Amino acid sequence: MSVMNRDRKYTPKTSRLESHYQRLVARWQTTAAAVTLQEIAEELGCCRRYTRVLLQSMMARQWLSWTGQRGQGARGRLHCRVKDVSMQEKEKIFLEVSATLDSEYESSPPEDVSSNRVCIRFYRPIDAIVPSDHTGRVERHLLNMVHAGLTSINDQGVAVPDVAMAAKKSQNLQTWRFPLRQGLTWHNGEPVHADQLLQSLQIHLARPAFSHVTSVELEKDRGIDTLILSLSRPDAMLAYRLADPVHRLAHPQSGETGLGPFAIRVHNDHQLQLEASYCYHGTKPRIQTIEYSIEARLPGRQWTTVVLLHPDEEPEGATFQYLPKDDAGFVYLAFNNRSGSLNPSQQRFIQALAGVALRSLIGRENVSPVSEQWSVPALSENAEVVLLPPAVTLGYFWAPETEALMKNLQRQMRYWGCKLTIRPIDANLWFLPEKWDDCDIGVSDLRFQTPWWFAPETRFCHSVMIRQFTPPTFYSRLSQLLIRLGRDEARYPERIRRIMDLLIRTGCVSPLFTLKFEVRASKGICDVTVFPQGWPDFNRIWVDVN
Repeated sequence: MSVMNRDRKYTPKTSRLESHYQRLVARWQTTAAAVTLQEIAEELGCCRRYTRVLLQSMMARQWLSWTGQRGQGARGRLHCRVKDVSMQEKEKIFLEVSATLDSEYESSPPEDVSSNRVCIRFYRPIDAIVPSDHTGRVERHLLNMVHAGLTSINDQGVAVPDVAMAAKKSQNLQTWRFPLRQGLTWHNGEPVHADQLLQSLQIHLARPAFSHVTSVELEKDRGIDTLILSLSRPDAMLAYRLADPVHRLAHPQSGETGLGPFAIRVHNDHQLQLEASYCYHGTKPRIQTIEYSIEARLPGRQWTTVVLLHPDEEPEGATFQYLPKDDAGFVYLAFNNRSGSLNPSQQRFIQALAGVALRSLIGRENVSPVSEQWSVPALSENAEVVLLPPAVTLGYFWAPETEALMKNLQRQMRYWGCKLTIRPIDANLWFLPEKWDDCDIGVSDLRFQTPWWFAPETRFCHSVMIRQFTPPTFYSRLSQLLIRLGRDEARYPERIRRIMDLLIRTGCVSPLFTLKFEVRASKGICDVTVFPQGWPDFNRIWVDVN
């Protein structure tokens, strides 16, 4: 090989690169995963050096993101963003057509397109907007904006038909029929076929929320395509489960292509641009474009504040404040009662120490005590001193507030002769079981949505931490109790509240504090409605250009 050829940067052929990429998708799907470079190399059948070349080439094409960690055996973060790379060129053509149709759709389009655009500055890359149990706070909100489901939640917190025209349940609540809307169109311009919706739904049915669904069939009912779900037990709440954003129906070959009010036009590590979809089957949003600008720096305001700006405007211009109407939930502490490493007296003493550590945190602008309905009587600081183990390990979801609290608790426990090892866990990696094998304590958050009362069941059914911390007998009893609750839609909210009271009173869940979310917007950005987790409803906002 000549010197010139040896110095030339090697680039894999596209067809071969696609083949390698599809192997990664087949193994890790399109959700973020903690893997080592060696595991990727073994999957591709390549050496580590060539694997790095392949990953760089795939990142350059925006197929995936990869963040490696130093040290042999260290786990990095791999996130495949595209389900089928062969669809990318087709999508570009569809997007061009969609953009043309969007401009034709408006009877009187504004002369200045930027006047109908709202901008948000965000501090990190946004993961793929693909329905999945393992999505972050912003991604979960964007699922609502980009994708549609068989059902959705209306303004009154009730599950109503969406992509389905109706939700018909049998008298015994074990058969549900969902006749599908006709004439639907994907964001990329393709007409929707009923078997595509069936494929998308089948992906969700493999998840814990639908373990009782025994089969799903697609058949014609009076000329209408109808999805029929058969259940092994009665479930009056199935329409609510299907309305969860993580169970929306995405294009089976292109996960970011949806049926919701907004279509993704640009998505990379520096920008996410949403445009109102001309083919949306519901009420078209009044805003044309939502644009996230990704900046690699810490936000000037609290991370719990979202700032809506006009194009080229600085954050200081956002002077109007909007707050959620509903409770956002709370951050809580839980003990590993399956391992039995801490007895009840030690747990109560650590709870008291956490209360002391919490004092300095409550004074923060975006932190407040939990609401009265979830609060527990503060343990006395003069409570009986209990001998703690020499070492305890605690895993917690990382946020600036939880990190500050954990370091305070670490100091408190050190004073009492216990070394507390704290282990921050990224929100996208909470689903990995090995994270909890050797944890004595966990700190997580219970995020309320609309309606709030469906969040506890969802969290407990899907949380690996809860499952590994709870003794099998108690976990089985709790699961059976939740199953019985699901048979009566009218009484479900009050009964789930009583279960929460039970879990808090018995110490299974110890609420610590609540995060306060807010939206700030510039003058002229109107009808700002805020969801419990602090994100504005893009379907409602509009720009007053006067």
